[in-house]
Amino acid sequence: MAGLPLRTFDLLNLLLSRYPDCGVTDLDTDARLRRVTLKAPSPISDAVLRDLTTFIRGVDIDWPIDLEIVAADIAPRLDVETNPMFILASAFRKAAPRHVREDEAFWFDNIEAVARGGLTIDRFPGMKPEAFRCFLDLTRGSGQANLRQMVMLYDEVWCSLPLLEDFDAFLAEQRLTRAELLDLVGSGRLRIVSTQPEERLDIPFLDAVTERAPTALFGRRTTAALLMADVAQTAEISRLNDRRLREIAGPLVKGVSELIGGSPDALMQALFWPLQARRGALQSTLDLGSKAGPALGLGRALAEQIKASGGVDVELELMLFSETVHIGHALNATVYPGLDQPSGDVRLMSMIGQDLNFHRGFNRAIVAAWASNERRRAEGVTVMPPLPLFEFEHVPIEEFLEDTRLGSTRRSGRALMARLADLPDGARADEVQKLVADLRKLERGEGTRLLSFETLDTGLSLAGIIGGFVYPPLAGLLGIGKPAVERLRNIPAVDRFVDEFLDDAAPMTRRNSDLDFLSRIKRVAQFKRSRI
Repeated sequence: MAGLPLRTFDLLNLLLSRYPDCGVTDLDTDARLRRVTLKAPSPISDAVLRDLTTFIRGVDIDWPIDLEIVAADIAPRLDVETNPMFILASAFRKAAPRHVREDEAFWFDNIEAVARGGLTIDRFPGMKPEAFRCFLDLTRGSGQANLRQMVMLYDEVWCSLPLLEDFDAFLAEQRLTRAELLDLVGSGRLRIVSTQPEERLDIPFLDAVTERAPTALFGRRTTAALLMADVAQTAEISRLNDRRLREIAGPLVKGVSELIGGSPDALMQALFWPLQARRGALQSTLDLGSKAGPALGLGRALAEQIKASGGVDVELELMLFSETVHIGHALNATVYPGLDQPSGDVRLMSMIGQDLNFHRGFNRAIVAAWASNERRRAEGVTVMPPLPLFEFEHVPIEEFLEDTRLGSTRRSGRALMARLADLPDGARADEVQKLVADLRKLERGEGTRLLSFETLDTGLSLAGIIGGFVYPPLAGLLGIGKPAVERLRNIPAVDRFVDEFLDDAAPMTRRNSDLDFLSRIKRVAQFKRSRI
């Protein structure tokens, strides 16, 4: 953090964020005398004073440091900072939840590695590299996608929480309780990022979350570090680091702007966004977390380009959406807007996502990424409309989690939803009705048998289907009973193997993955039906 322009209050705030129990309650800086005076109600040990001195030296302040003993009831003036989104040290916030201190520690322990591009997203607390994720910004409370539908489709559902005054209405609309949300957290299927001051949220719930699963909640500083890590990694391997490309960027951008219209400056800003954001993100995220996230610059450049091309001024909207989309991008997650967000908003969010995906893909490693079958991770974020297609039985949340526990179930569900999302409204409704009718026929035994290990009767063998083409050590698996197979499928690698095998065998077995998915979830969810 060397070289950052800091006010006296900024230095105090950072010092107490790094050392919340150091005993210091205030400090003064005197630019004329070039001196820092720490204030504390009692003496500070030499060891602690050395730590504080090292920290202050680390932000490029090499002035002498004094210690002044002051009355215990003298507090610093916090009103010098008026932005309600400013991240105050936990030492100033008596009502802050317990996890804020761990959040501060993560930031200061890792920020140098983050800024260098040395801390990948997969090494953040509790991250599972192969998980498929979605992200929902629930800050507004009501009008959100159904959480059960998201849990049914994704390995991990990430969200920002509703504000305290909207939390109960959100739970009522979702037909969930706090206890059920905590069960989702405890199962590892629901995780939370903080984008608001914790005092605006349900603090007892936040404490309960971290008690149930300590890594399930990313505080505001960890969330900011997540965005910084995404930008730093993107910039580190970007082709824009190639000096030859930088030399031709000016003429190239000028030529492109003449062909498509718009501002050359905005195009240049958008093109070099990762490098610029990497340099400028530390100061802004240090103060405001994700509210001053690096993608704000990308949103501004995109807004300027739209306006210069003859469009309307959408800078405010793009800046508002940039936080949500960039969090989703950093998590490699699908972003779901609110149910009541206009289609124009969804298009703007998609434009930000496309720009972020371009920058992640414009790098020296993309060919290797594709070669290693990692294209999904290279493509980054997707913005999907939150289609409310399912209605859910009110079963205990543990039963719902049990029926959606297999990754293969969620993969089939995502494929179905992606296919339906691409259809026009009328065609989508017709396809849903056809699937409902086909599933009904299947359940009556009139249609093609649904071939999946869930529906195999005990002792039923697939040997007659695949003949002698099975590798011998695996042949014995095909005749084992359903209970044993069910236990084996709880191992993710086995579940993936079985699902991929059934997909490969689909031409012979006439397996319908859509009906397979609908059959698996039918006890807890089904398509919304028209009532007579």
